[in-house]
Order: sequence, then structure tokens, then C-alpha cells
Amino acid sequence: VNVLSVMVPLLGWVFSVPFKPYFMKTMGHFPLLMLYGTRGAGKTQLIQRAVLPLFGYNGQEPQIHFCDTTRFVLVSYGAATTSIPIFLDEYRPNALTGTKLRQLWDQWRHLYAEDTDHRGQANLTRLEFKQTSPTIVAGEEMVIDPAMQERMIQVQMSPDTLTPAIRKAFTNLPPMDMACKAFLTECLSLDPDPIMQAAKTNIAGEWERKAPPRIYDNMLVVSFGLEVWGAITGKDITDRMRASIMDLSTMVMDSKGNIRTSVWADEFLLDIYGMVSNKGPFNWGMMEYLEDGRSLMHFNLRQAHSEWSKELKARGDQAVGIEPIRRQLDEDAAGEFIIEKGSLRKMVGKMPVKVYTVDMTLAVERIDT
Repeated sequence: VNVLSVMVPLLGWVFSVPFKPYFMKTMGHFPLLMLYGTRGAGKTQLIQRAVLPLFGYNGQEPQIHFCDTTRFVLVSYGAATTSIPIFLDEYRPNALTGTKLRQLWDQWRHLYAEDTDHRGQANLTRLEFKQTSPTIVAGEEMVIDPAMQERMIQVQMSPDTLTPAIRKAFTNLPPMDMACKAFLTECLSLDPDPIMQAAKTNIAGEWERKAPPRIYDNMLVVSFGLEVWGAITGKDITDRMRASIMDLSTMVMDSKGNIRTSVWADEFLLDIYGMVSNKGPFNWGMMEYLEDGRSLMHFNLRQAHSEWSKELKARGDQAVGIEPIRRQLDEDAAGEFIIEKGSLRKMVGKMPVKVYTVDMTLAVERIDT
């Protein structure tokens, strides 16, 4: 729990929540907070004991709602508040049917932009529910939909960080509801405009020009919240804390400054590289070893993605769709190690097929740095 990669995004998001109406006015959206990690990482306890009481929740009120509840219940919770968070626990995509999972993601998109959801009535009229509630989601798995990822601040938690000292400190945490009135009063007394300017200054850099707008805005929300935290507590925001904001970007920057918006293509390339180099050649992928020591991999994307999906399913994981992989492979940043796209090549026992050719020696070096 008490590590920068967890606490920086958590503090930033939590201390920005009282200003959500301001963000909706200036940006038009506000990200969800997603905590994911294996059982025992402390996700639920962290939210129940350290976050929700700051906003007035107490032990007599329902604090947790579950992702697999009915759509109408989720929609009604989504319309319940404008600057007090709701908590959706037990996100388990494998336990949800395809339709129910898509409906859940759709509702989260509505929450991100404060869109209006509807419920039909027997008299053919519709009830409208504007989805305004700031939302925290927790589960053992991260959200794999790339479009949904950009609408969330995703934070990975692990029980490996829960040392005896950290467990003891968390056990001794005083009741946070005692700070609720002071916290909200202090937030209401602050002028958000200069805080926003400071937040922008803290994350300014060359990367802004190429960063996807939603990712930049997510980082801005965290930077803003840290400024609020510093103003209320009187604590200094350290350089390490500011540097940790950049880790939230879910971006990979190459040596030329090109930015990729996700690392799914990296995982895909490394996985199929292991499959082809250890068990190949296949009719969808093969290796070529050059005299200069480089290793080239040729693969047909559609068939390679199908085999990769089967491999992940056997591990109990879920593969992202082929289109996000294709988009990421076609981005400028991947051009450092992708030599050819769509060239025809004869594979094992097949007529020539369209393949990607990747310099895996360079790709492994770039992806691992």
C-alpha cells in the first residue's frame, strides 16, 4: 500500500474528487480510479478505511457495490452524487457475460463524461439518469479495453509490498471520518484556477505534444490533486512524487521521443517471439537469423493473434483484441523495430501470406528499457 506507485495516483485522484464539477467545466470529463491486484493486496480495505470516510461514509451505510449487480442499480448509483465517490468492487470480467461486460464498460464511459443513461418504463417513457458520480473500481484484473484504459487511472497493488511495518501502520490508522469536515471545508476554500496552473507546470514537457489527450488529462488530474494535498496538509510534494506522475501515463517513449499509448503490442510481440523461437517455425510465424547477429521474426498478424489468444486463455488470462494490437504496431514509435508491414512471404507449408517483419533484437532492447 505505502509505495509511491500506489499512493501518488490515489492521493491525486482523491484530492481532486471534490473539484470534479470544476473538471467537468474545464475538461468535460473526469477519470475513474481503478485498483487492481491479487487477493490480499489491500484494495478494499484501503478504500473502505482511508478514502470513503473522508467523504462522510460510515460503518452504518453501504460502502461497497459490486460490478455484477443489475444494470439499473449501477445506473442509479452513477446518478447519486457529483463529488462524493462510489465504490464498485469485485471487477471480474471472466465472470461476466459478453453483453454484461460491454454494458458495464458503457456505463463507465458515461461516468467518465457525465453522459445521460436511460431506463425504459412500461408506459413507453424513459427515466433519465445523468452519470455524475466519481467512481472507484477494484478487482483482481486490470481493464484490457484500450479505449476504457484511457478513461481510467489504473493502479496496480500487490501483497508483496505489505511488510509487517506497513500492516501495523495501516492497522493503527485513526478513523478518517474525523477528518471529513475539515477536508471538505478546506477543499471548498481553495481557488482551483491557480492550482490548475501549478498542476500543468509540474507535468509540462516535450511529451505533451504527442500524448493522447485523455492520458494527459488523467495525469493532470493527479497533479492537481497532489497540489491540493500539499495545500491542505502543508506537506511538500517531493521530486519523486512528481516523477511518479509520469509512470501513470501507460505510455512507452522510444529514443526518438515517439509515444505509444499502451504496451499490449509489446506483450504480444514478446509472447509470440517466445512461441516462434522455442517451438517454431509455424505456418503463421518463423525466425530468420542474420549474419550480423540480429534476429528477425516474420508473422501473419491475424493467425499469430489467434494463437496468442489461445495461449493466454490456457494461462487463464484474456487477450486484447486484434485491432488495438494492429494500431499500436502501426504507430510511429514501433517503426524503430518493425522493418516491413504487409509484405508477402512464404511460410511453412503455405502459399505466400502478408506478414510483419520485426527486428526482435532491437525490439527486446527497446521494450525492456
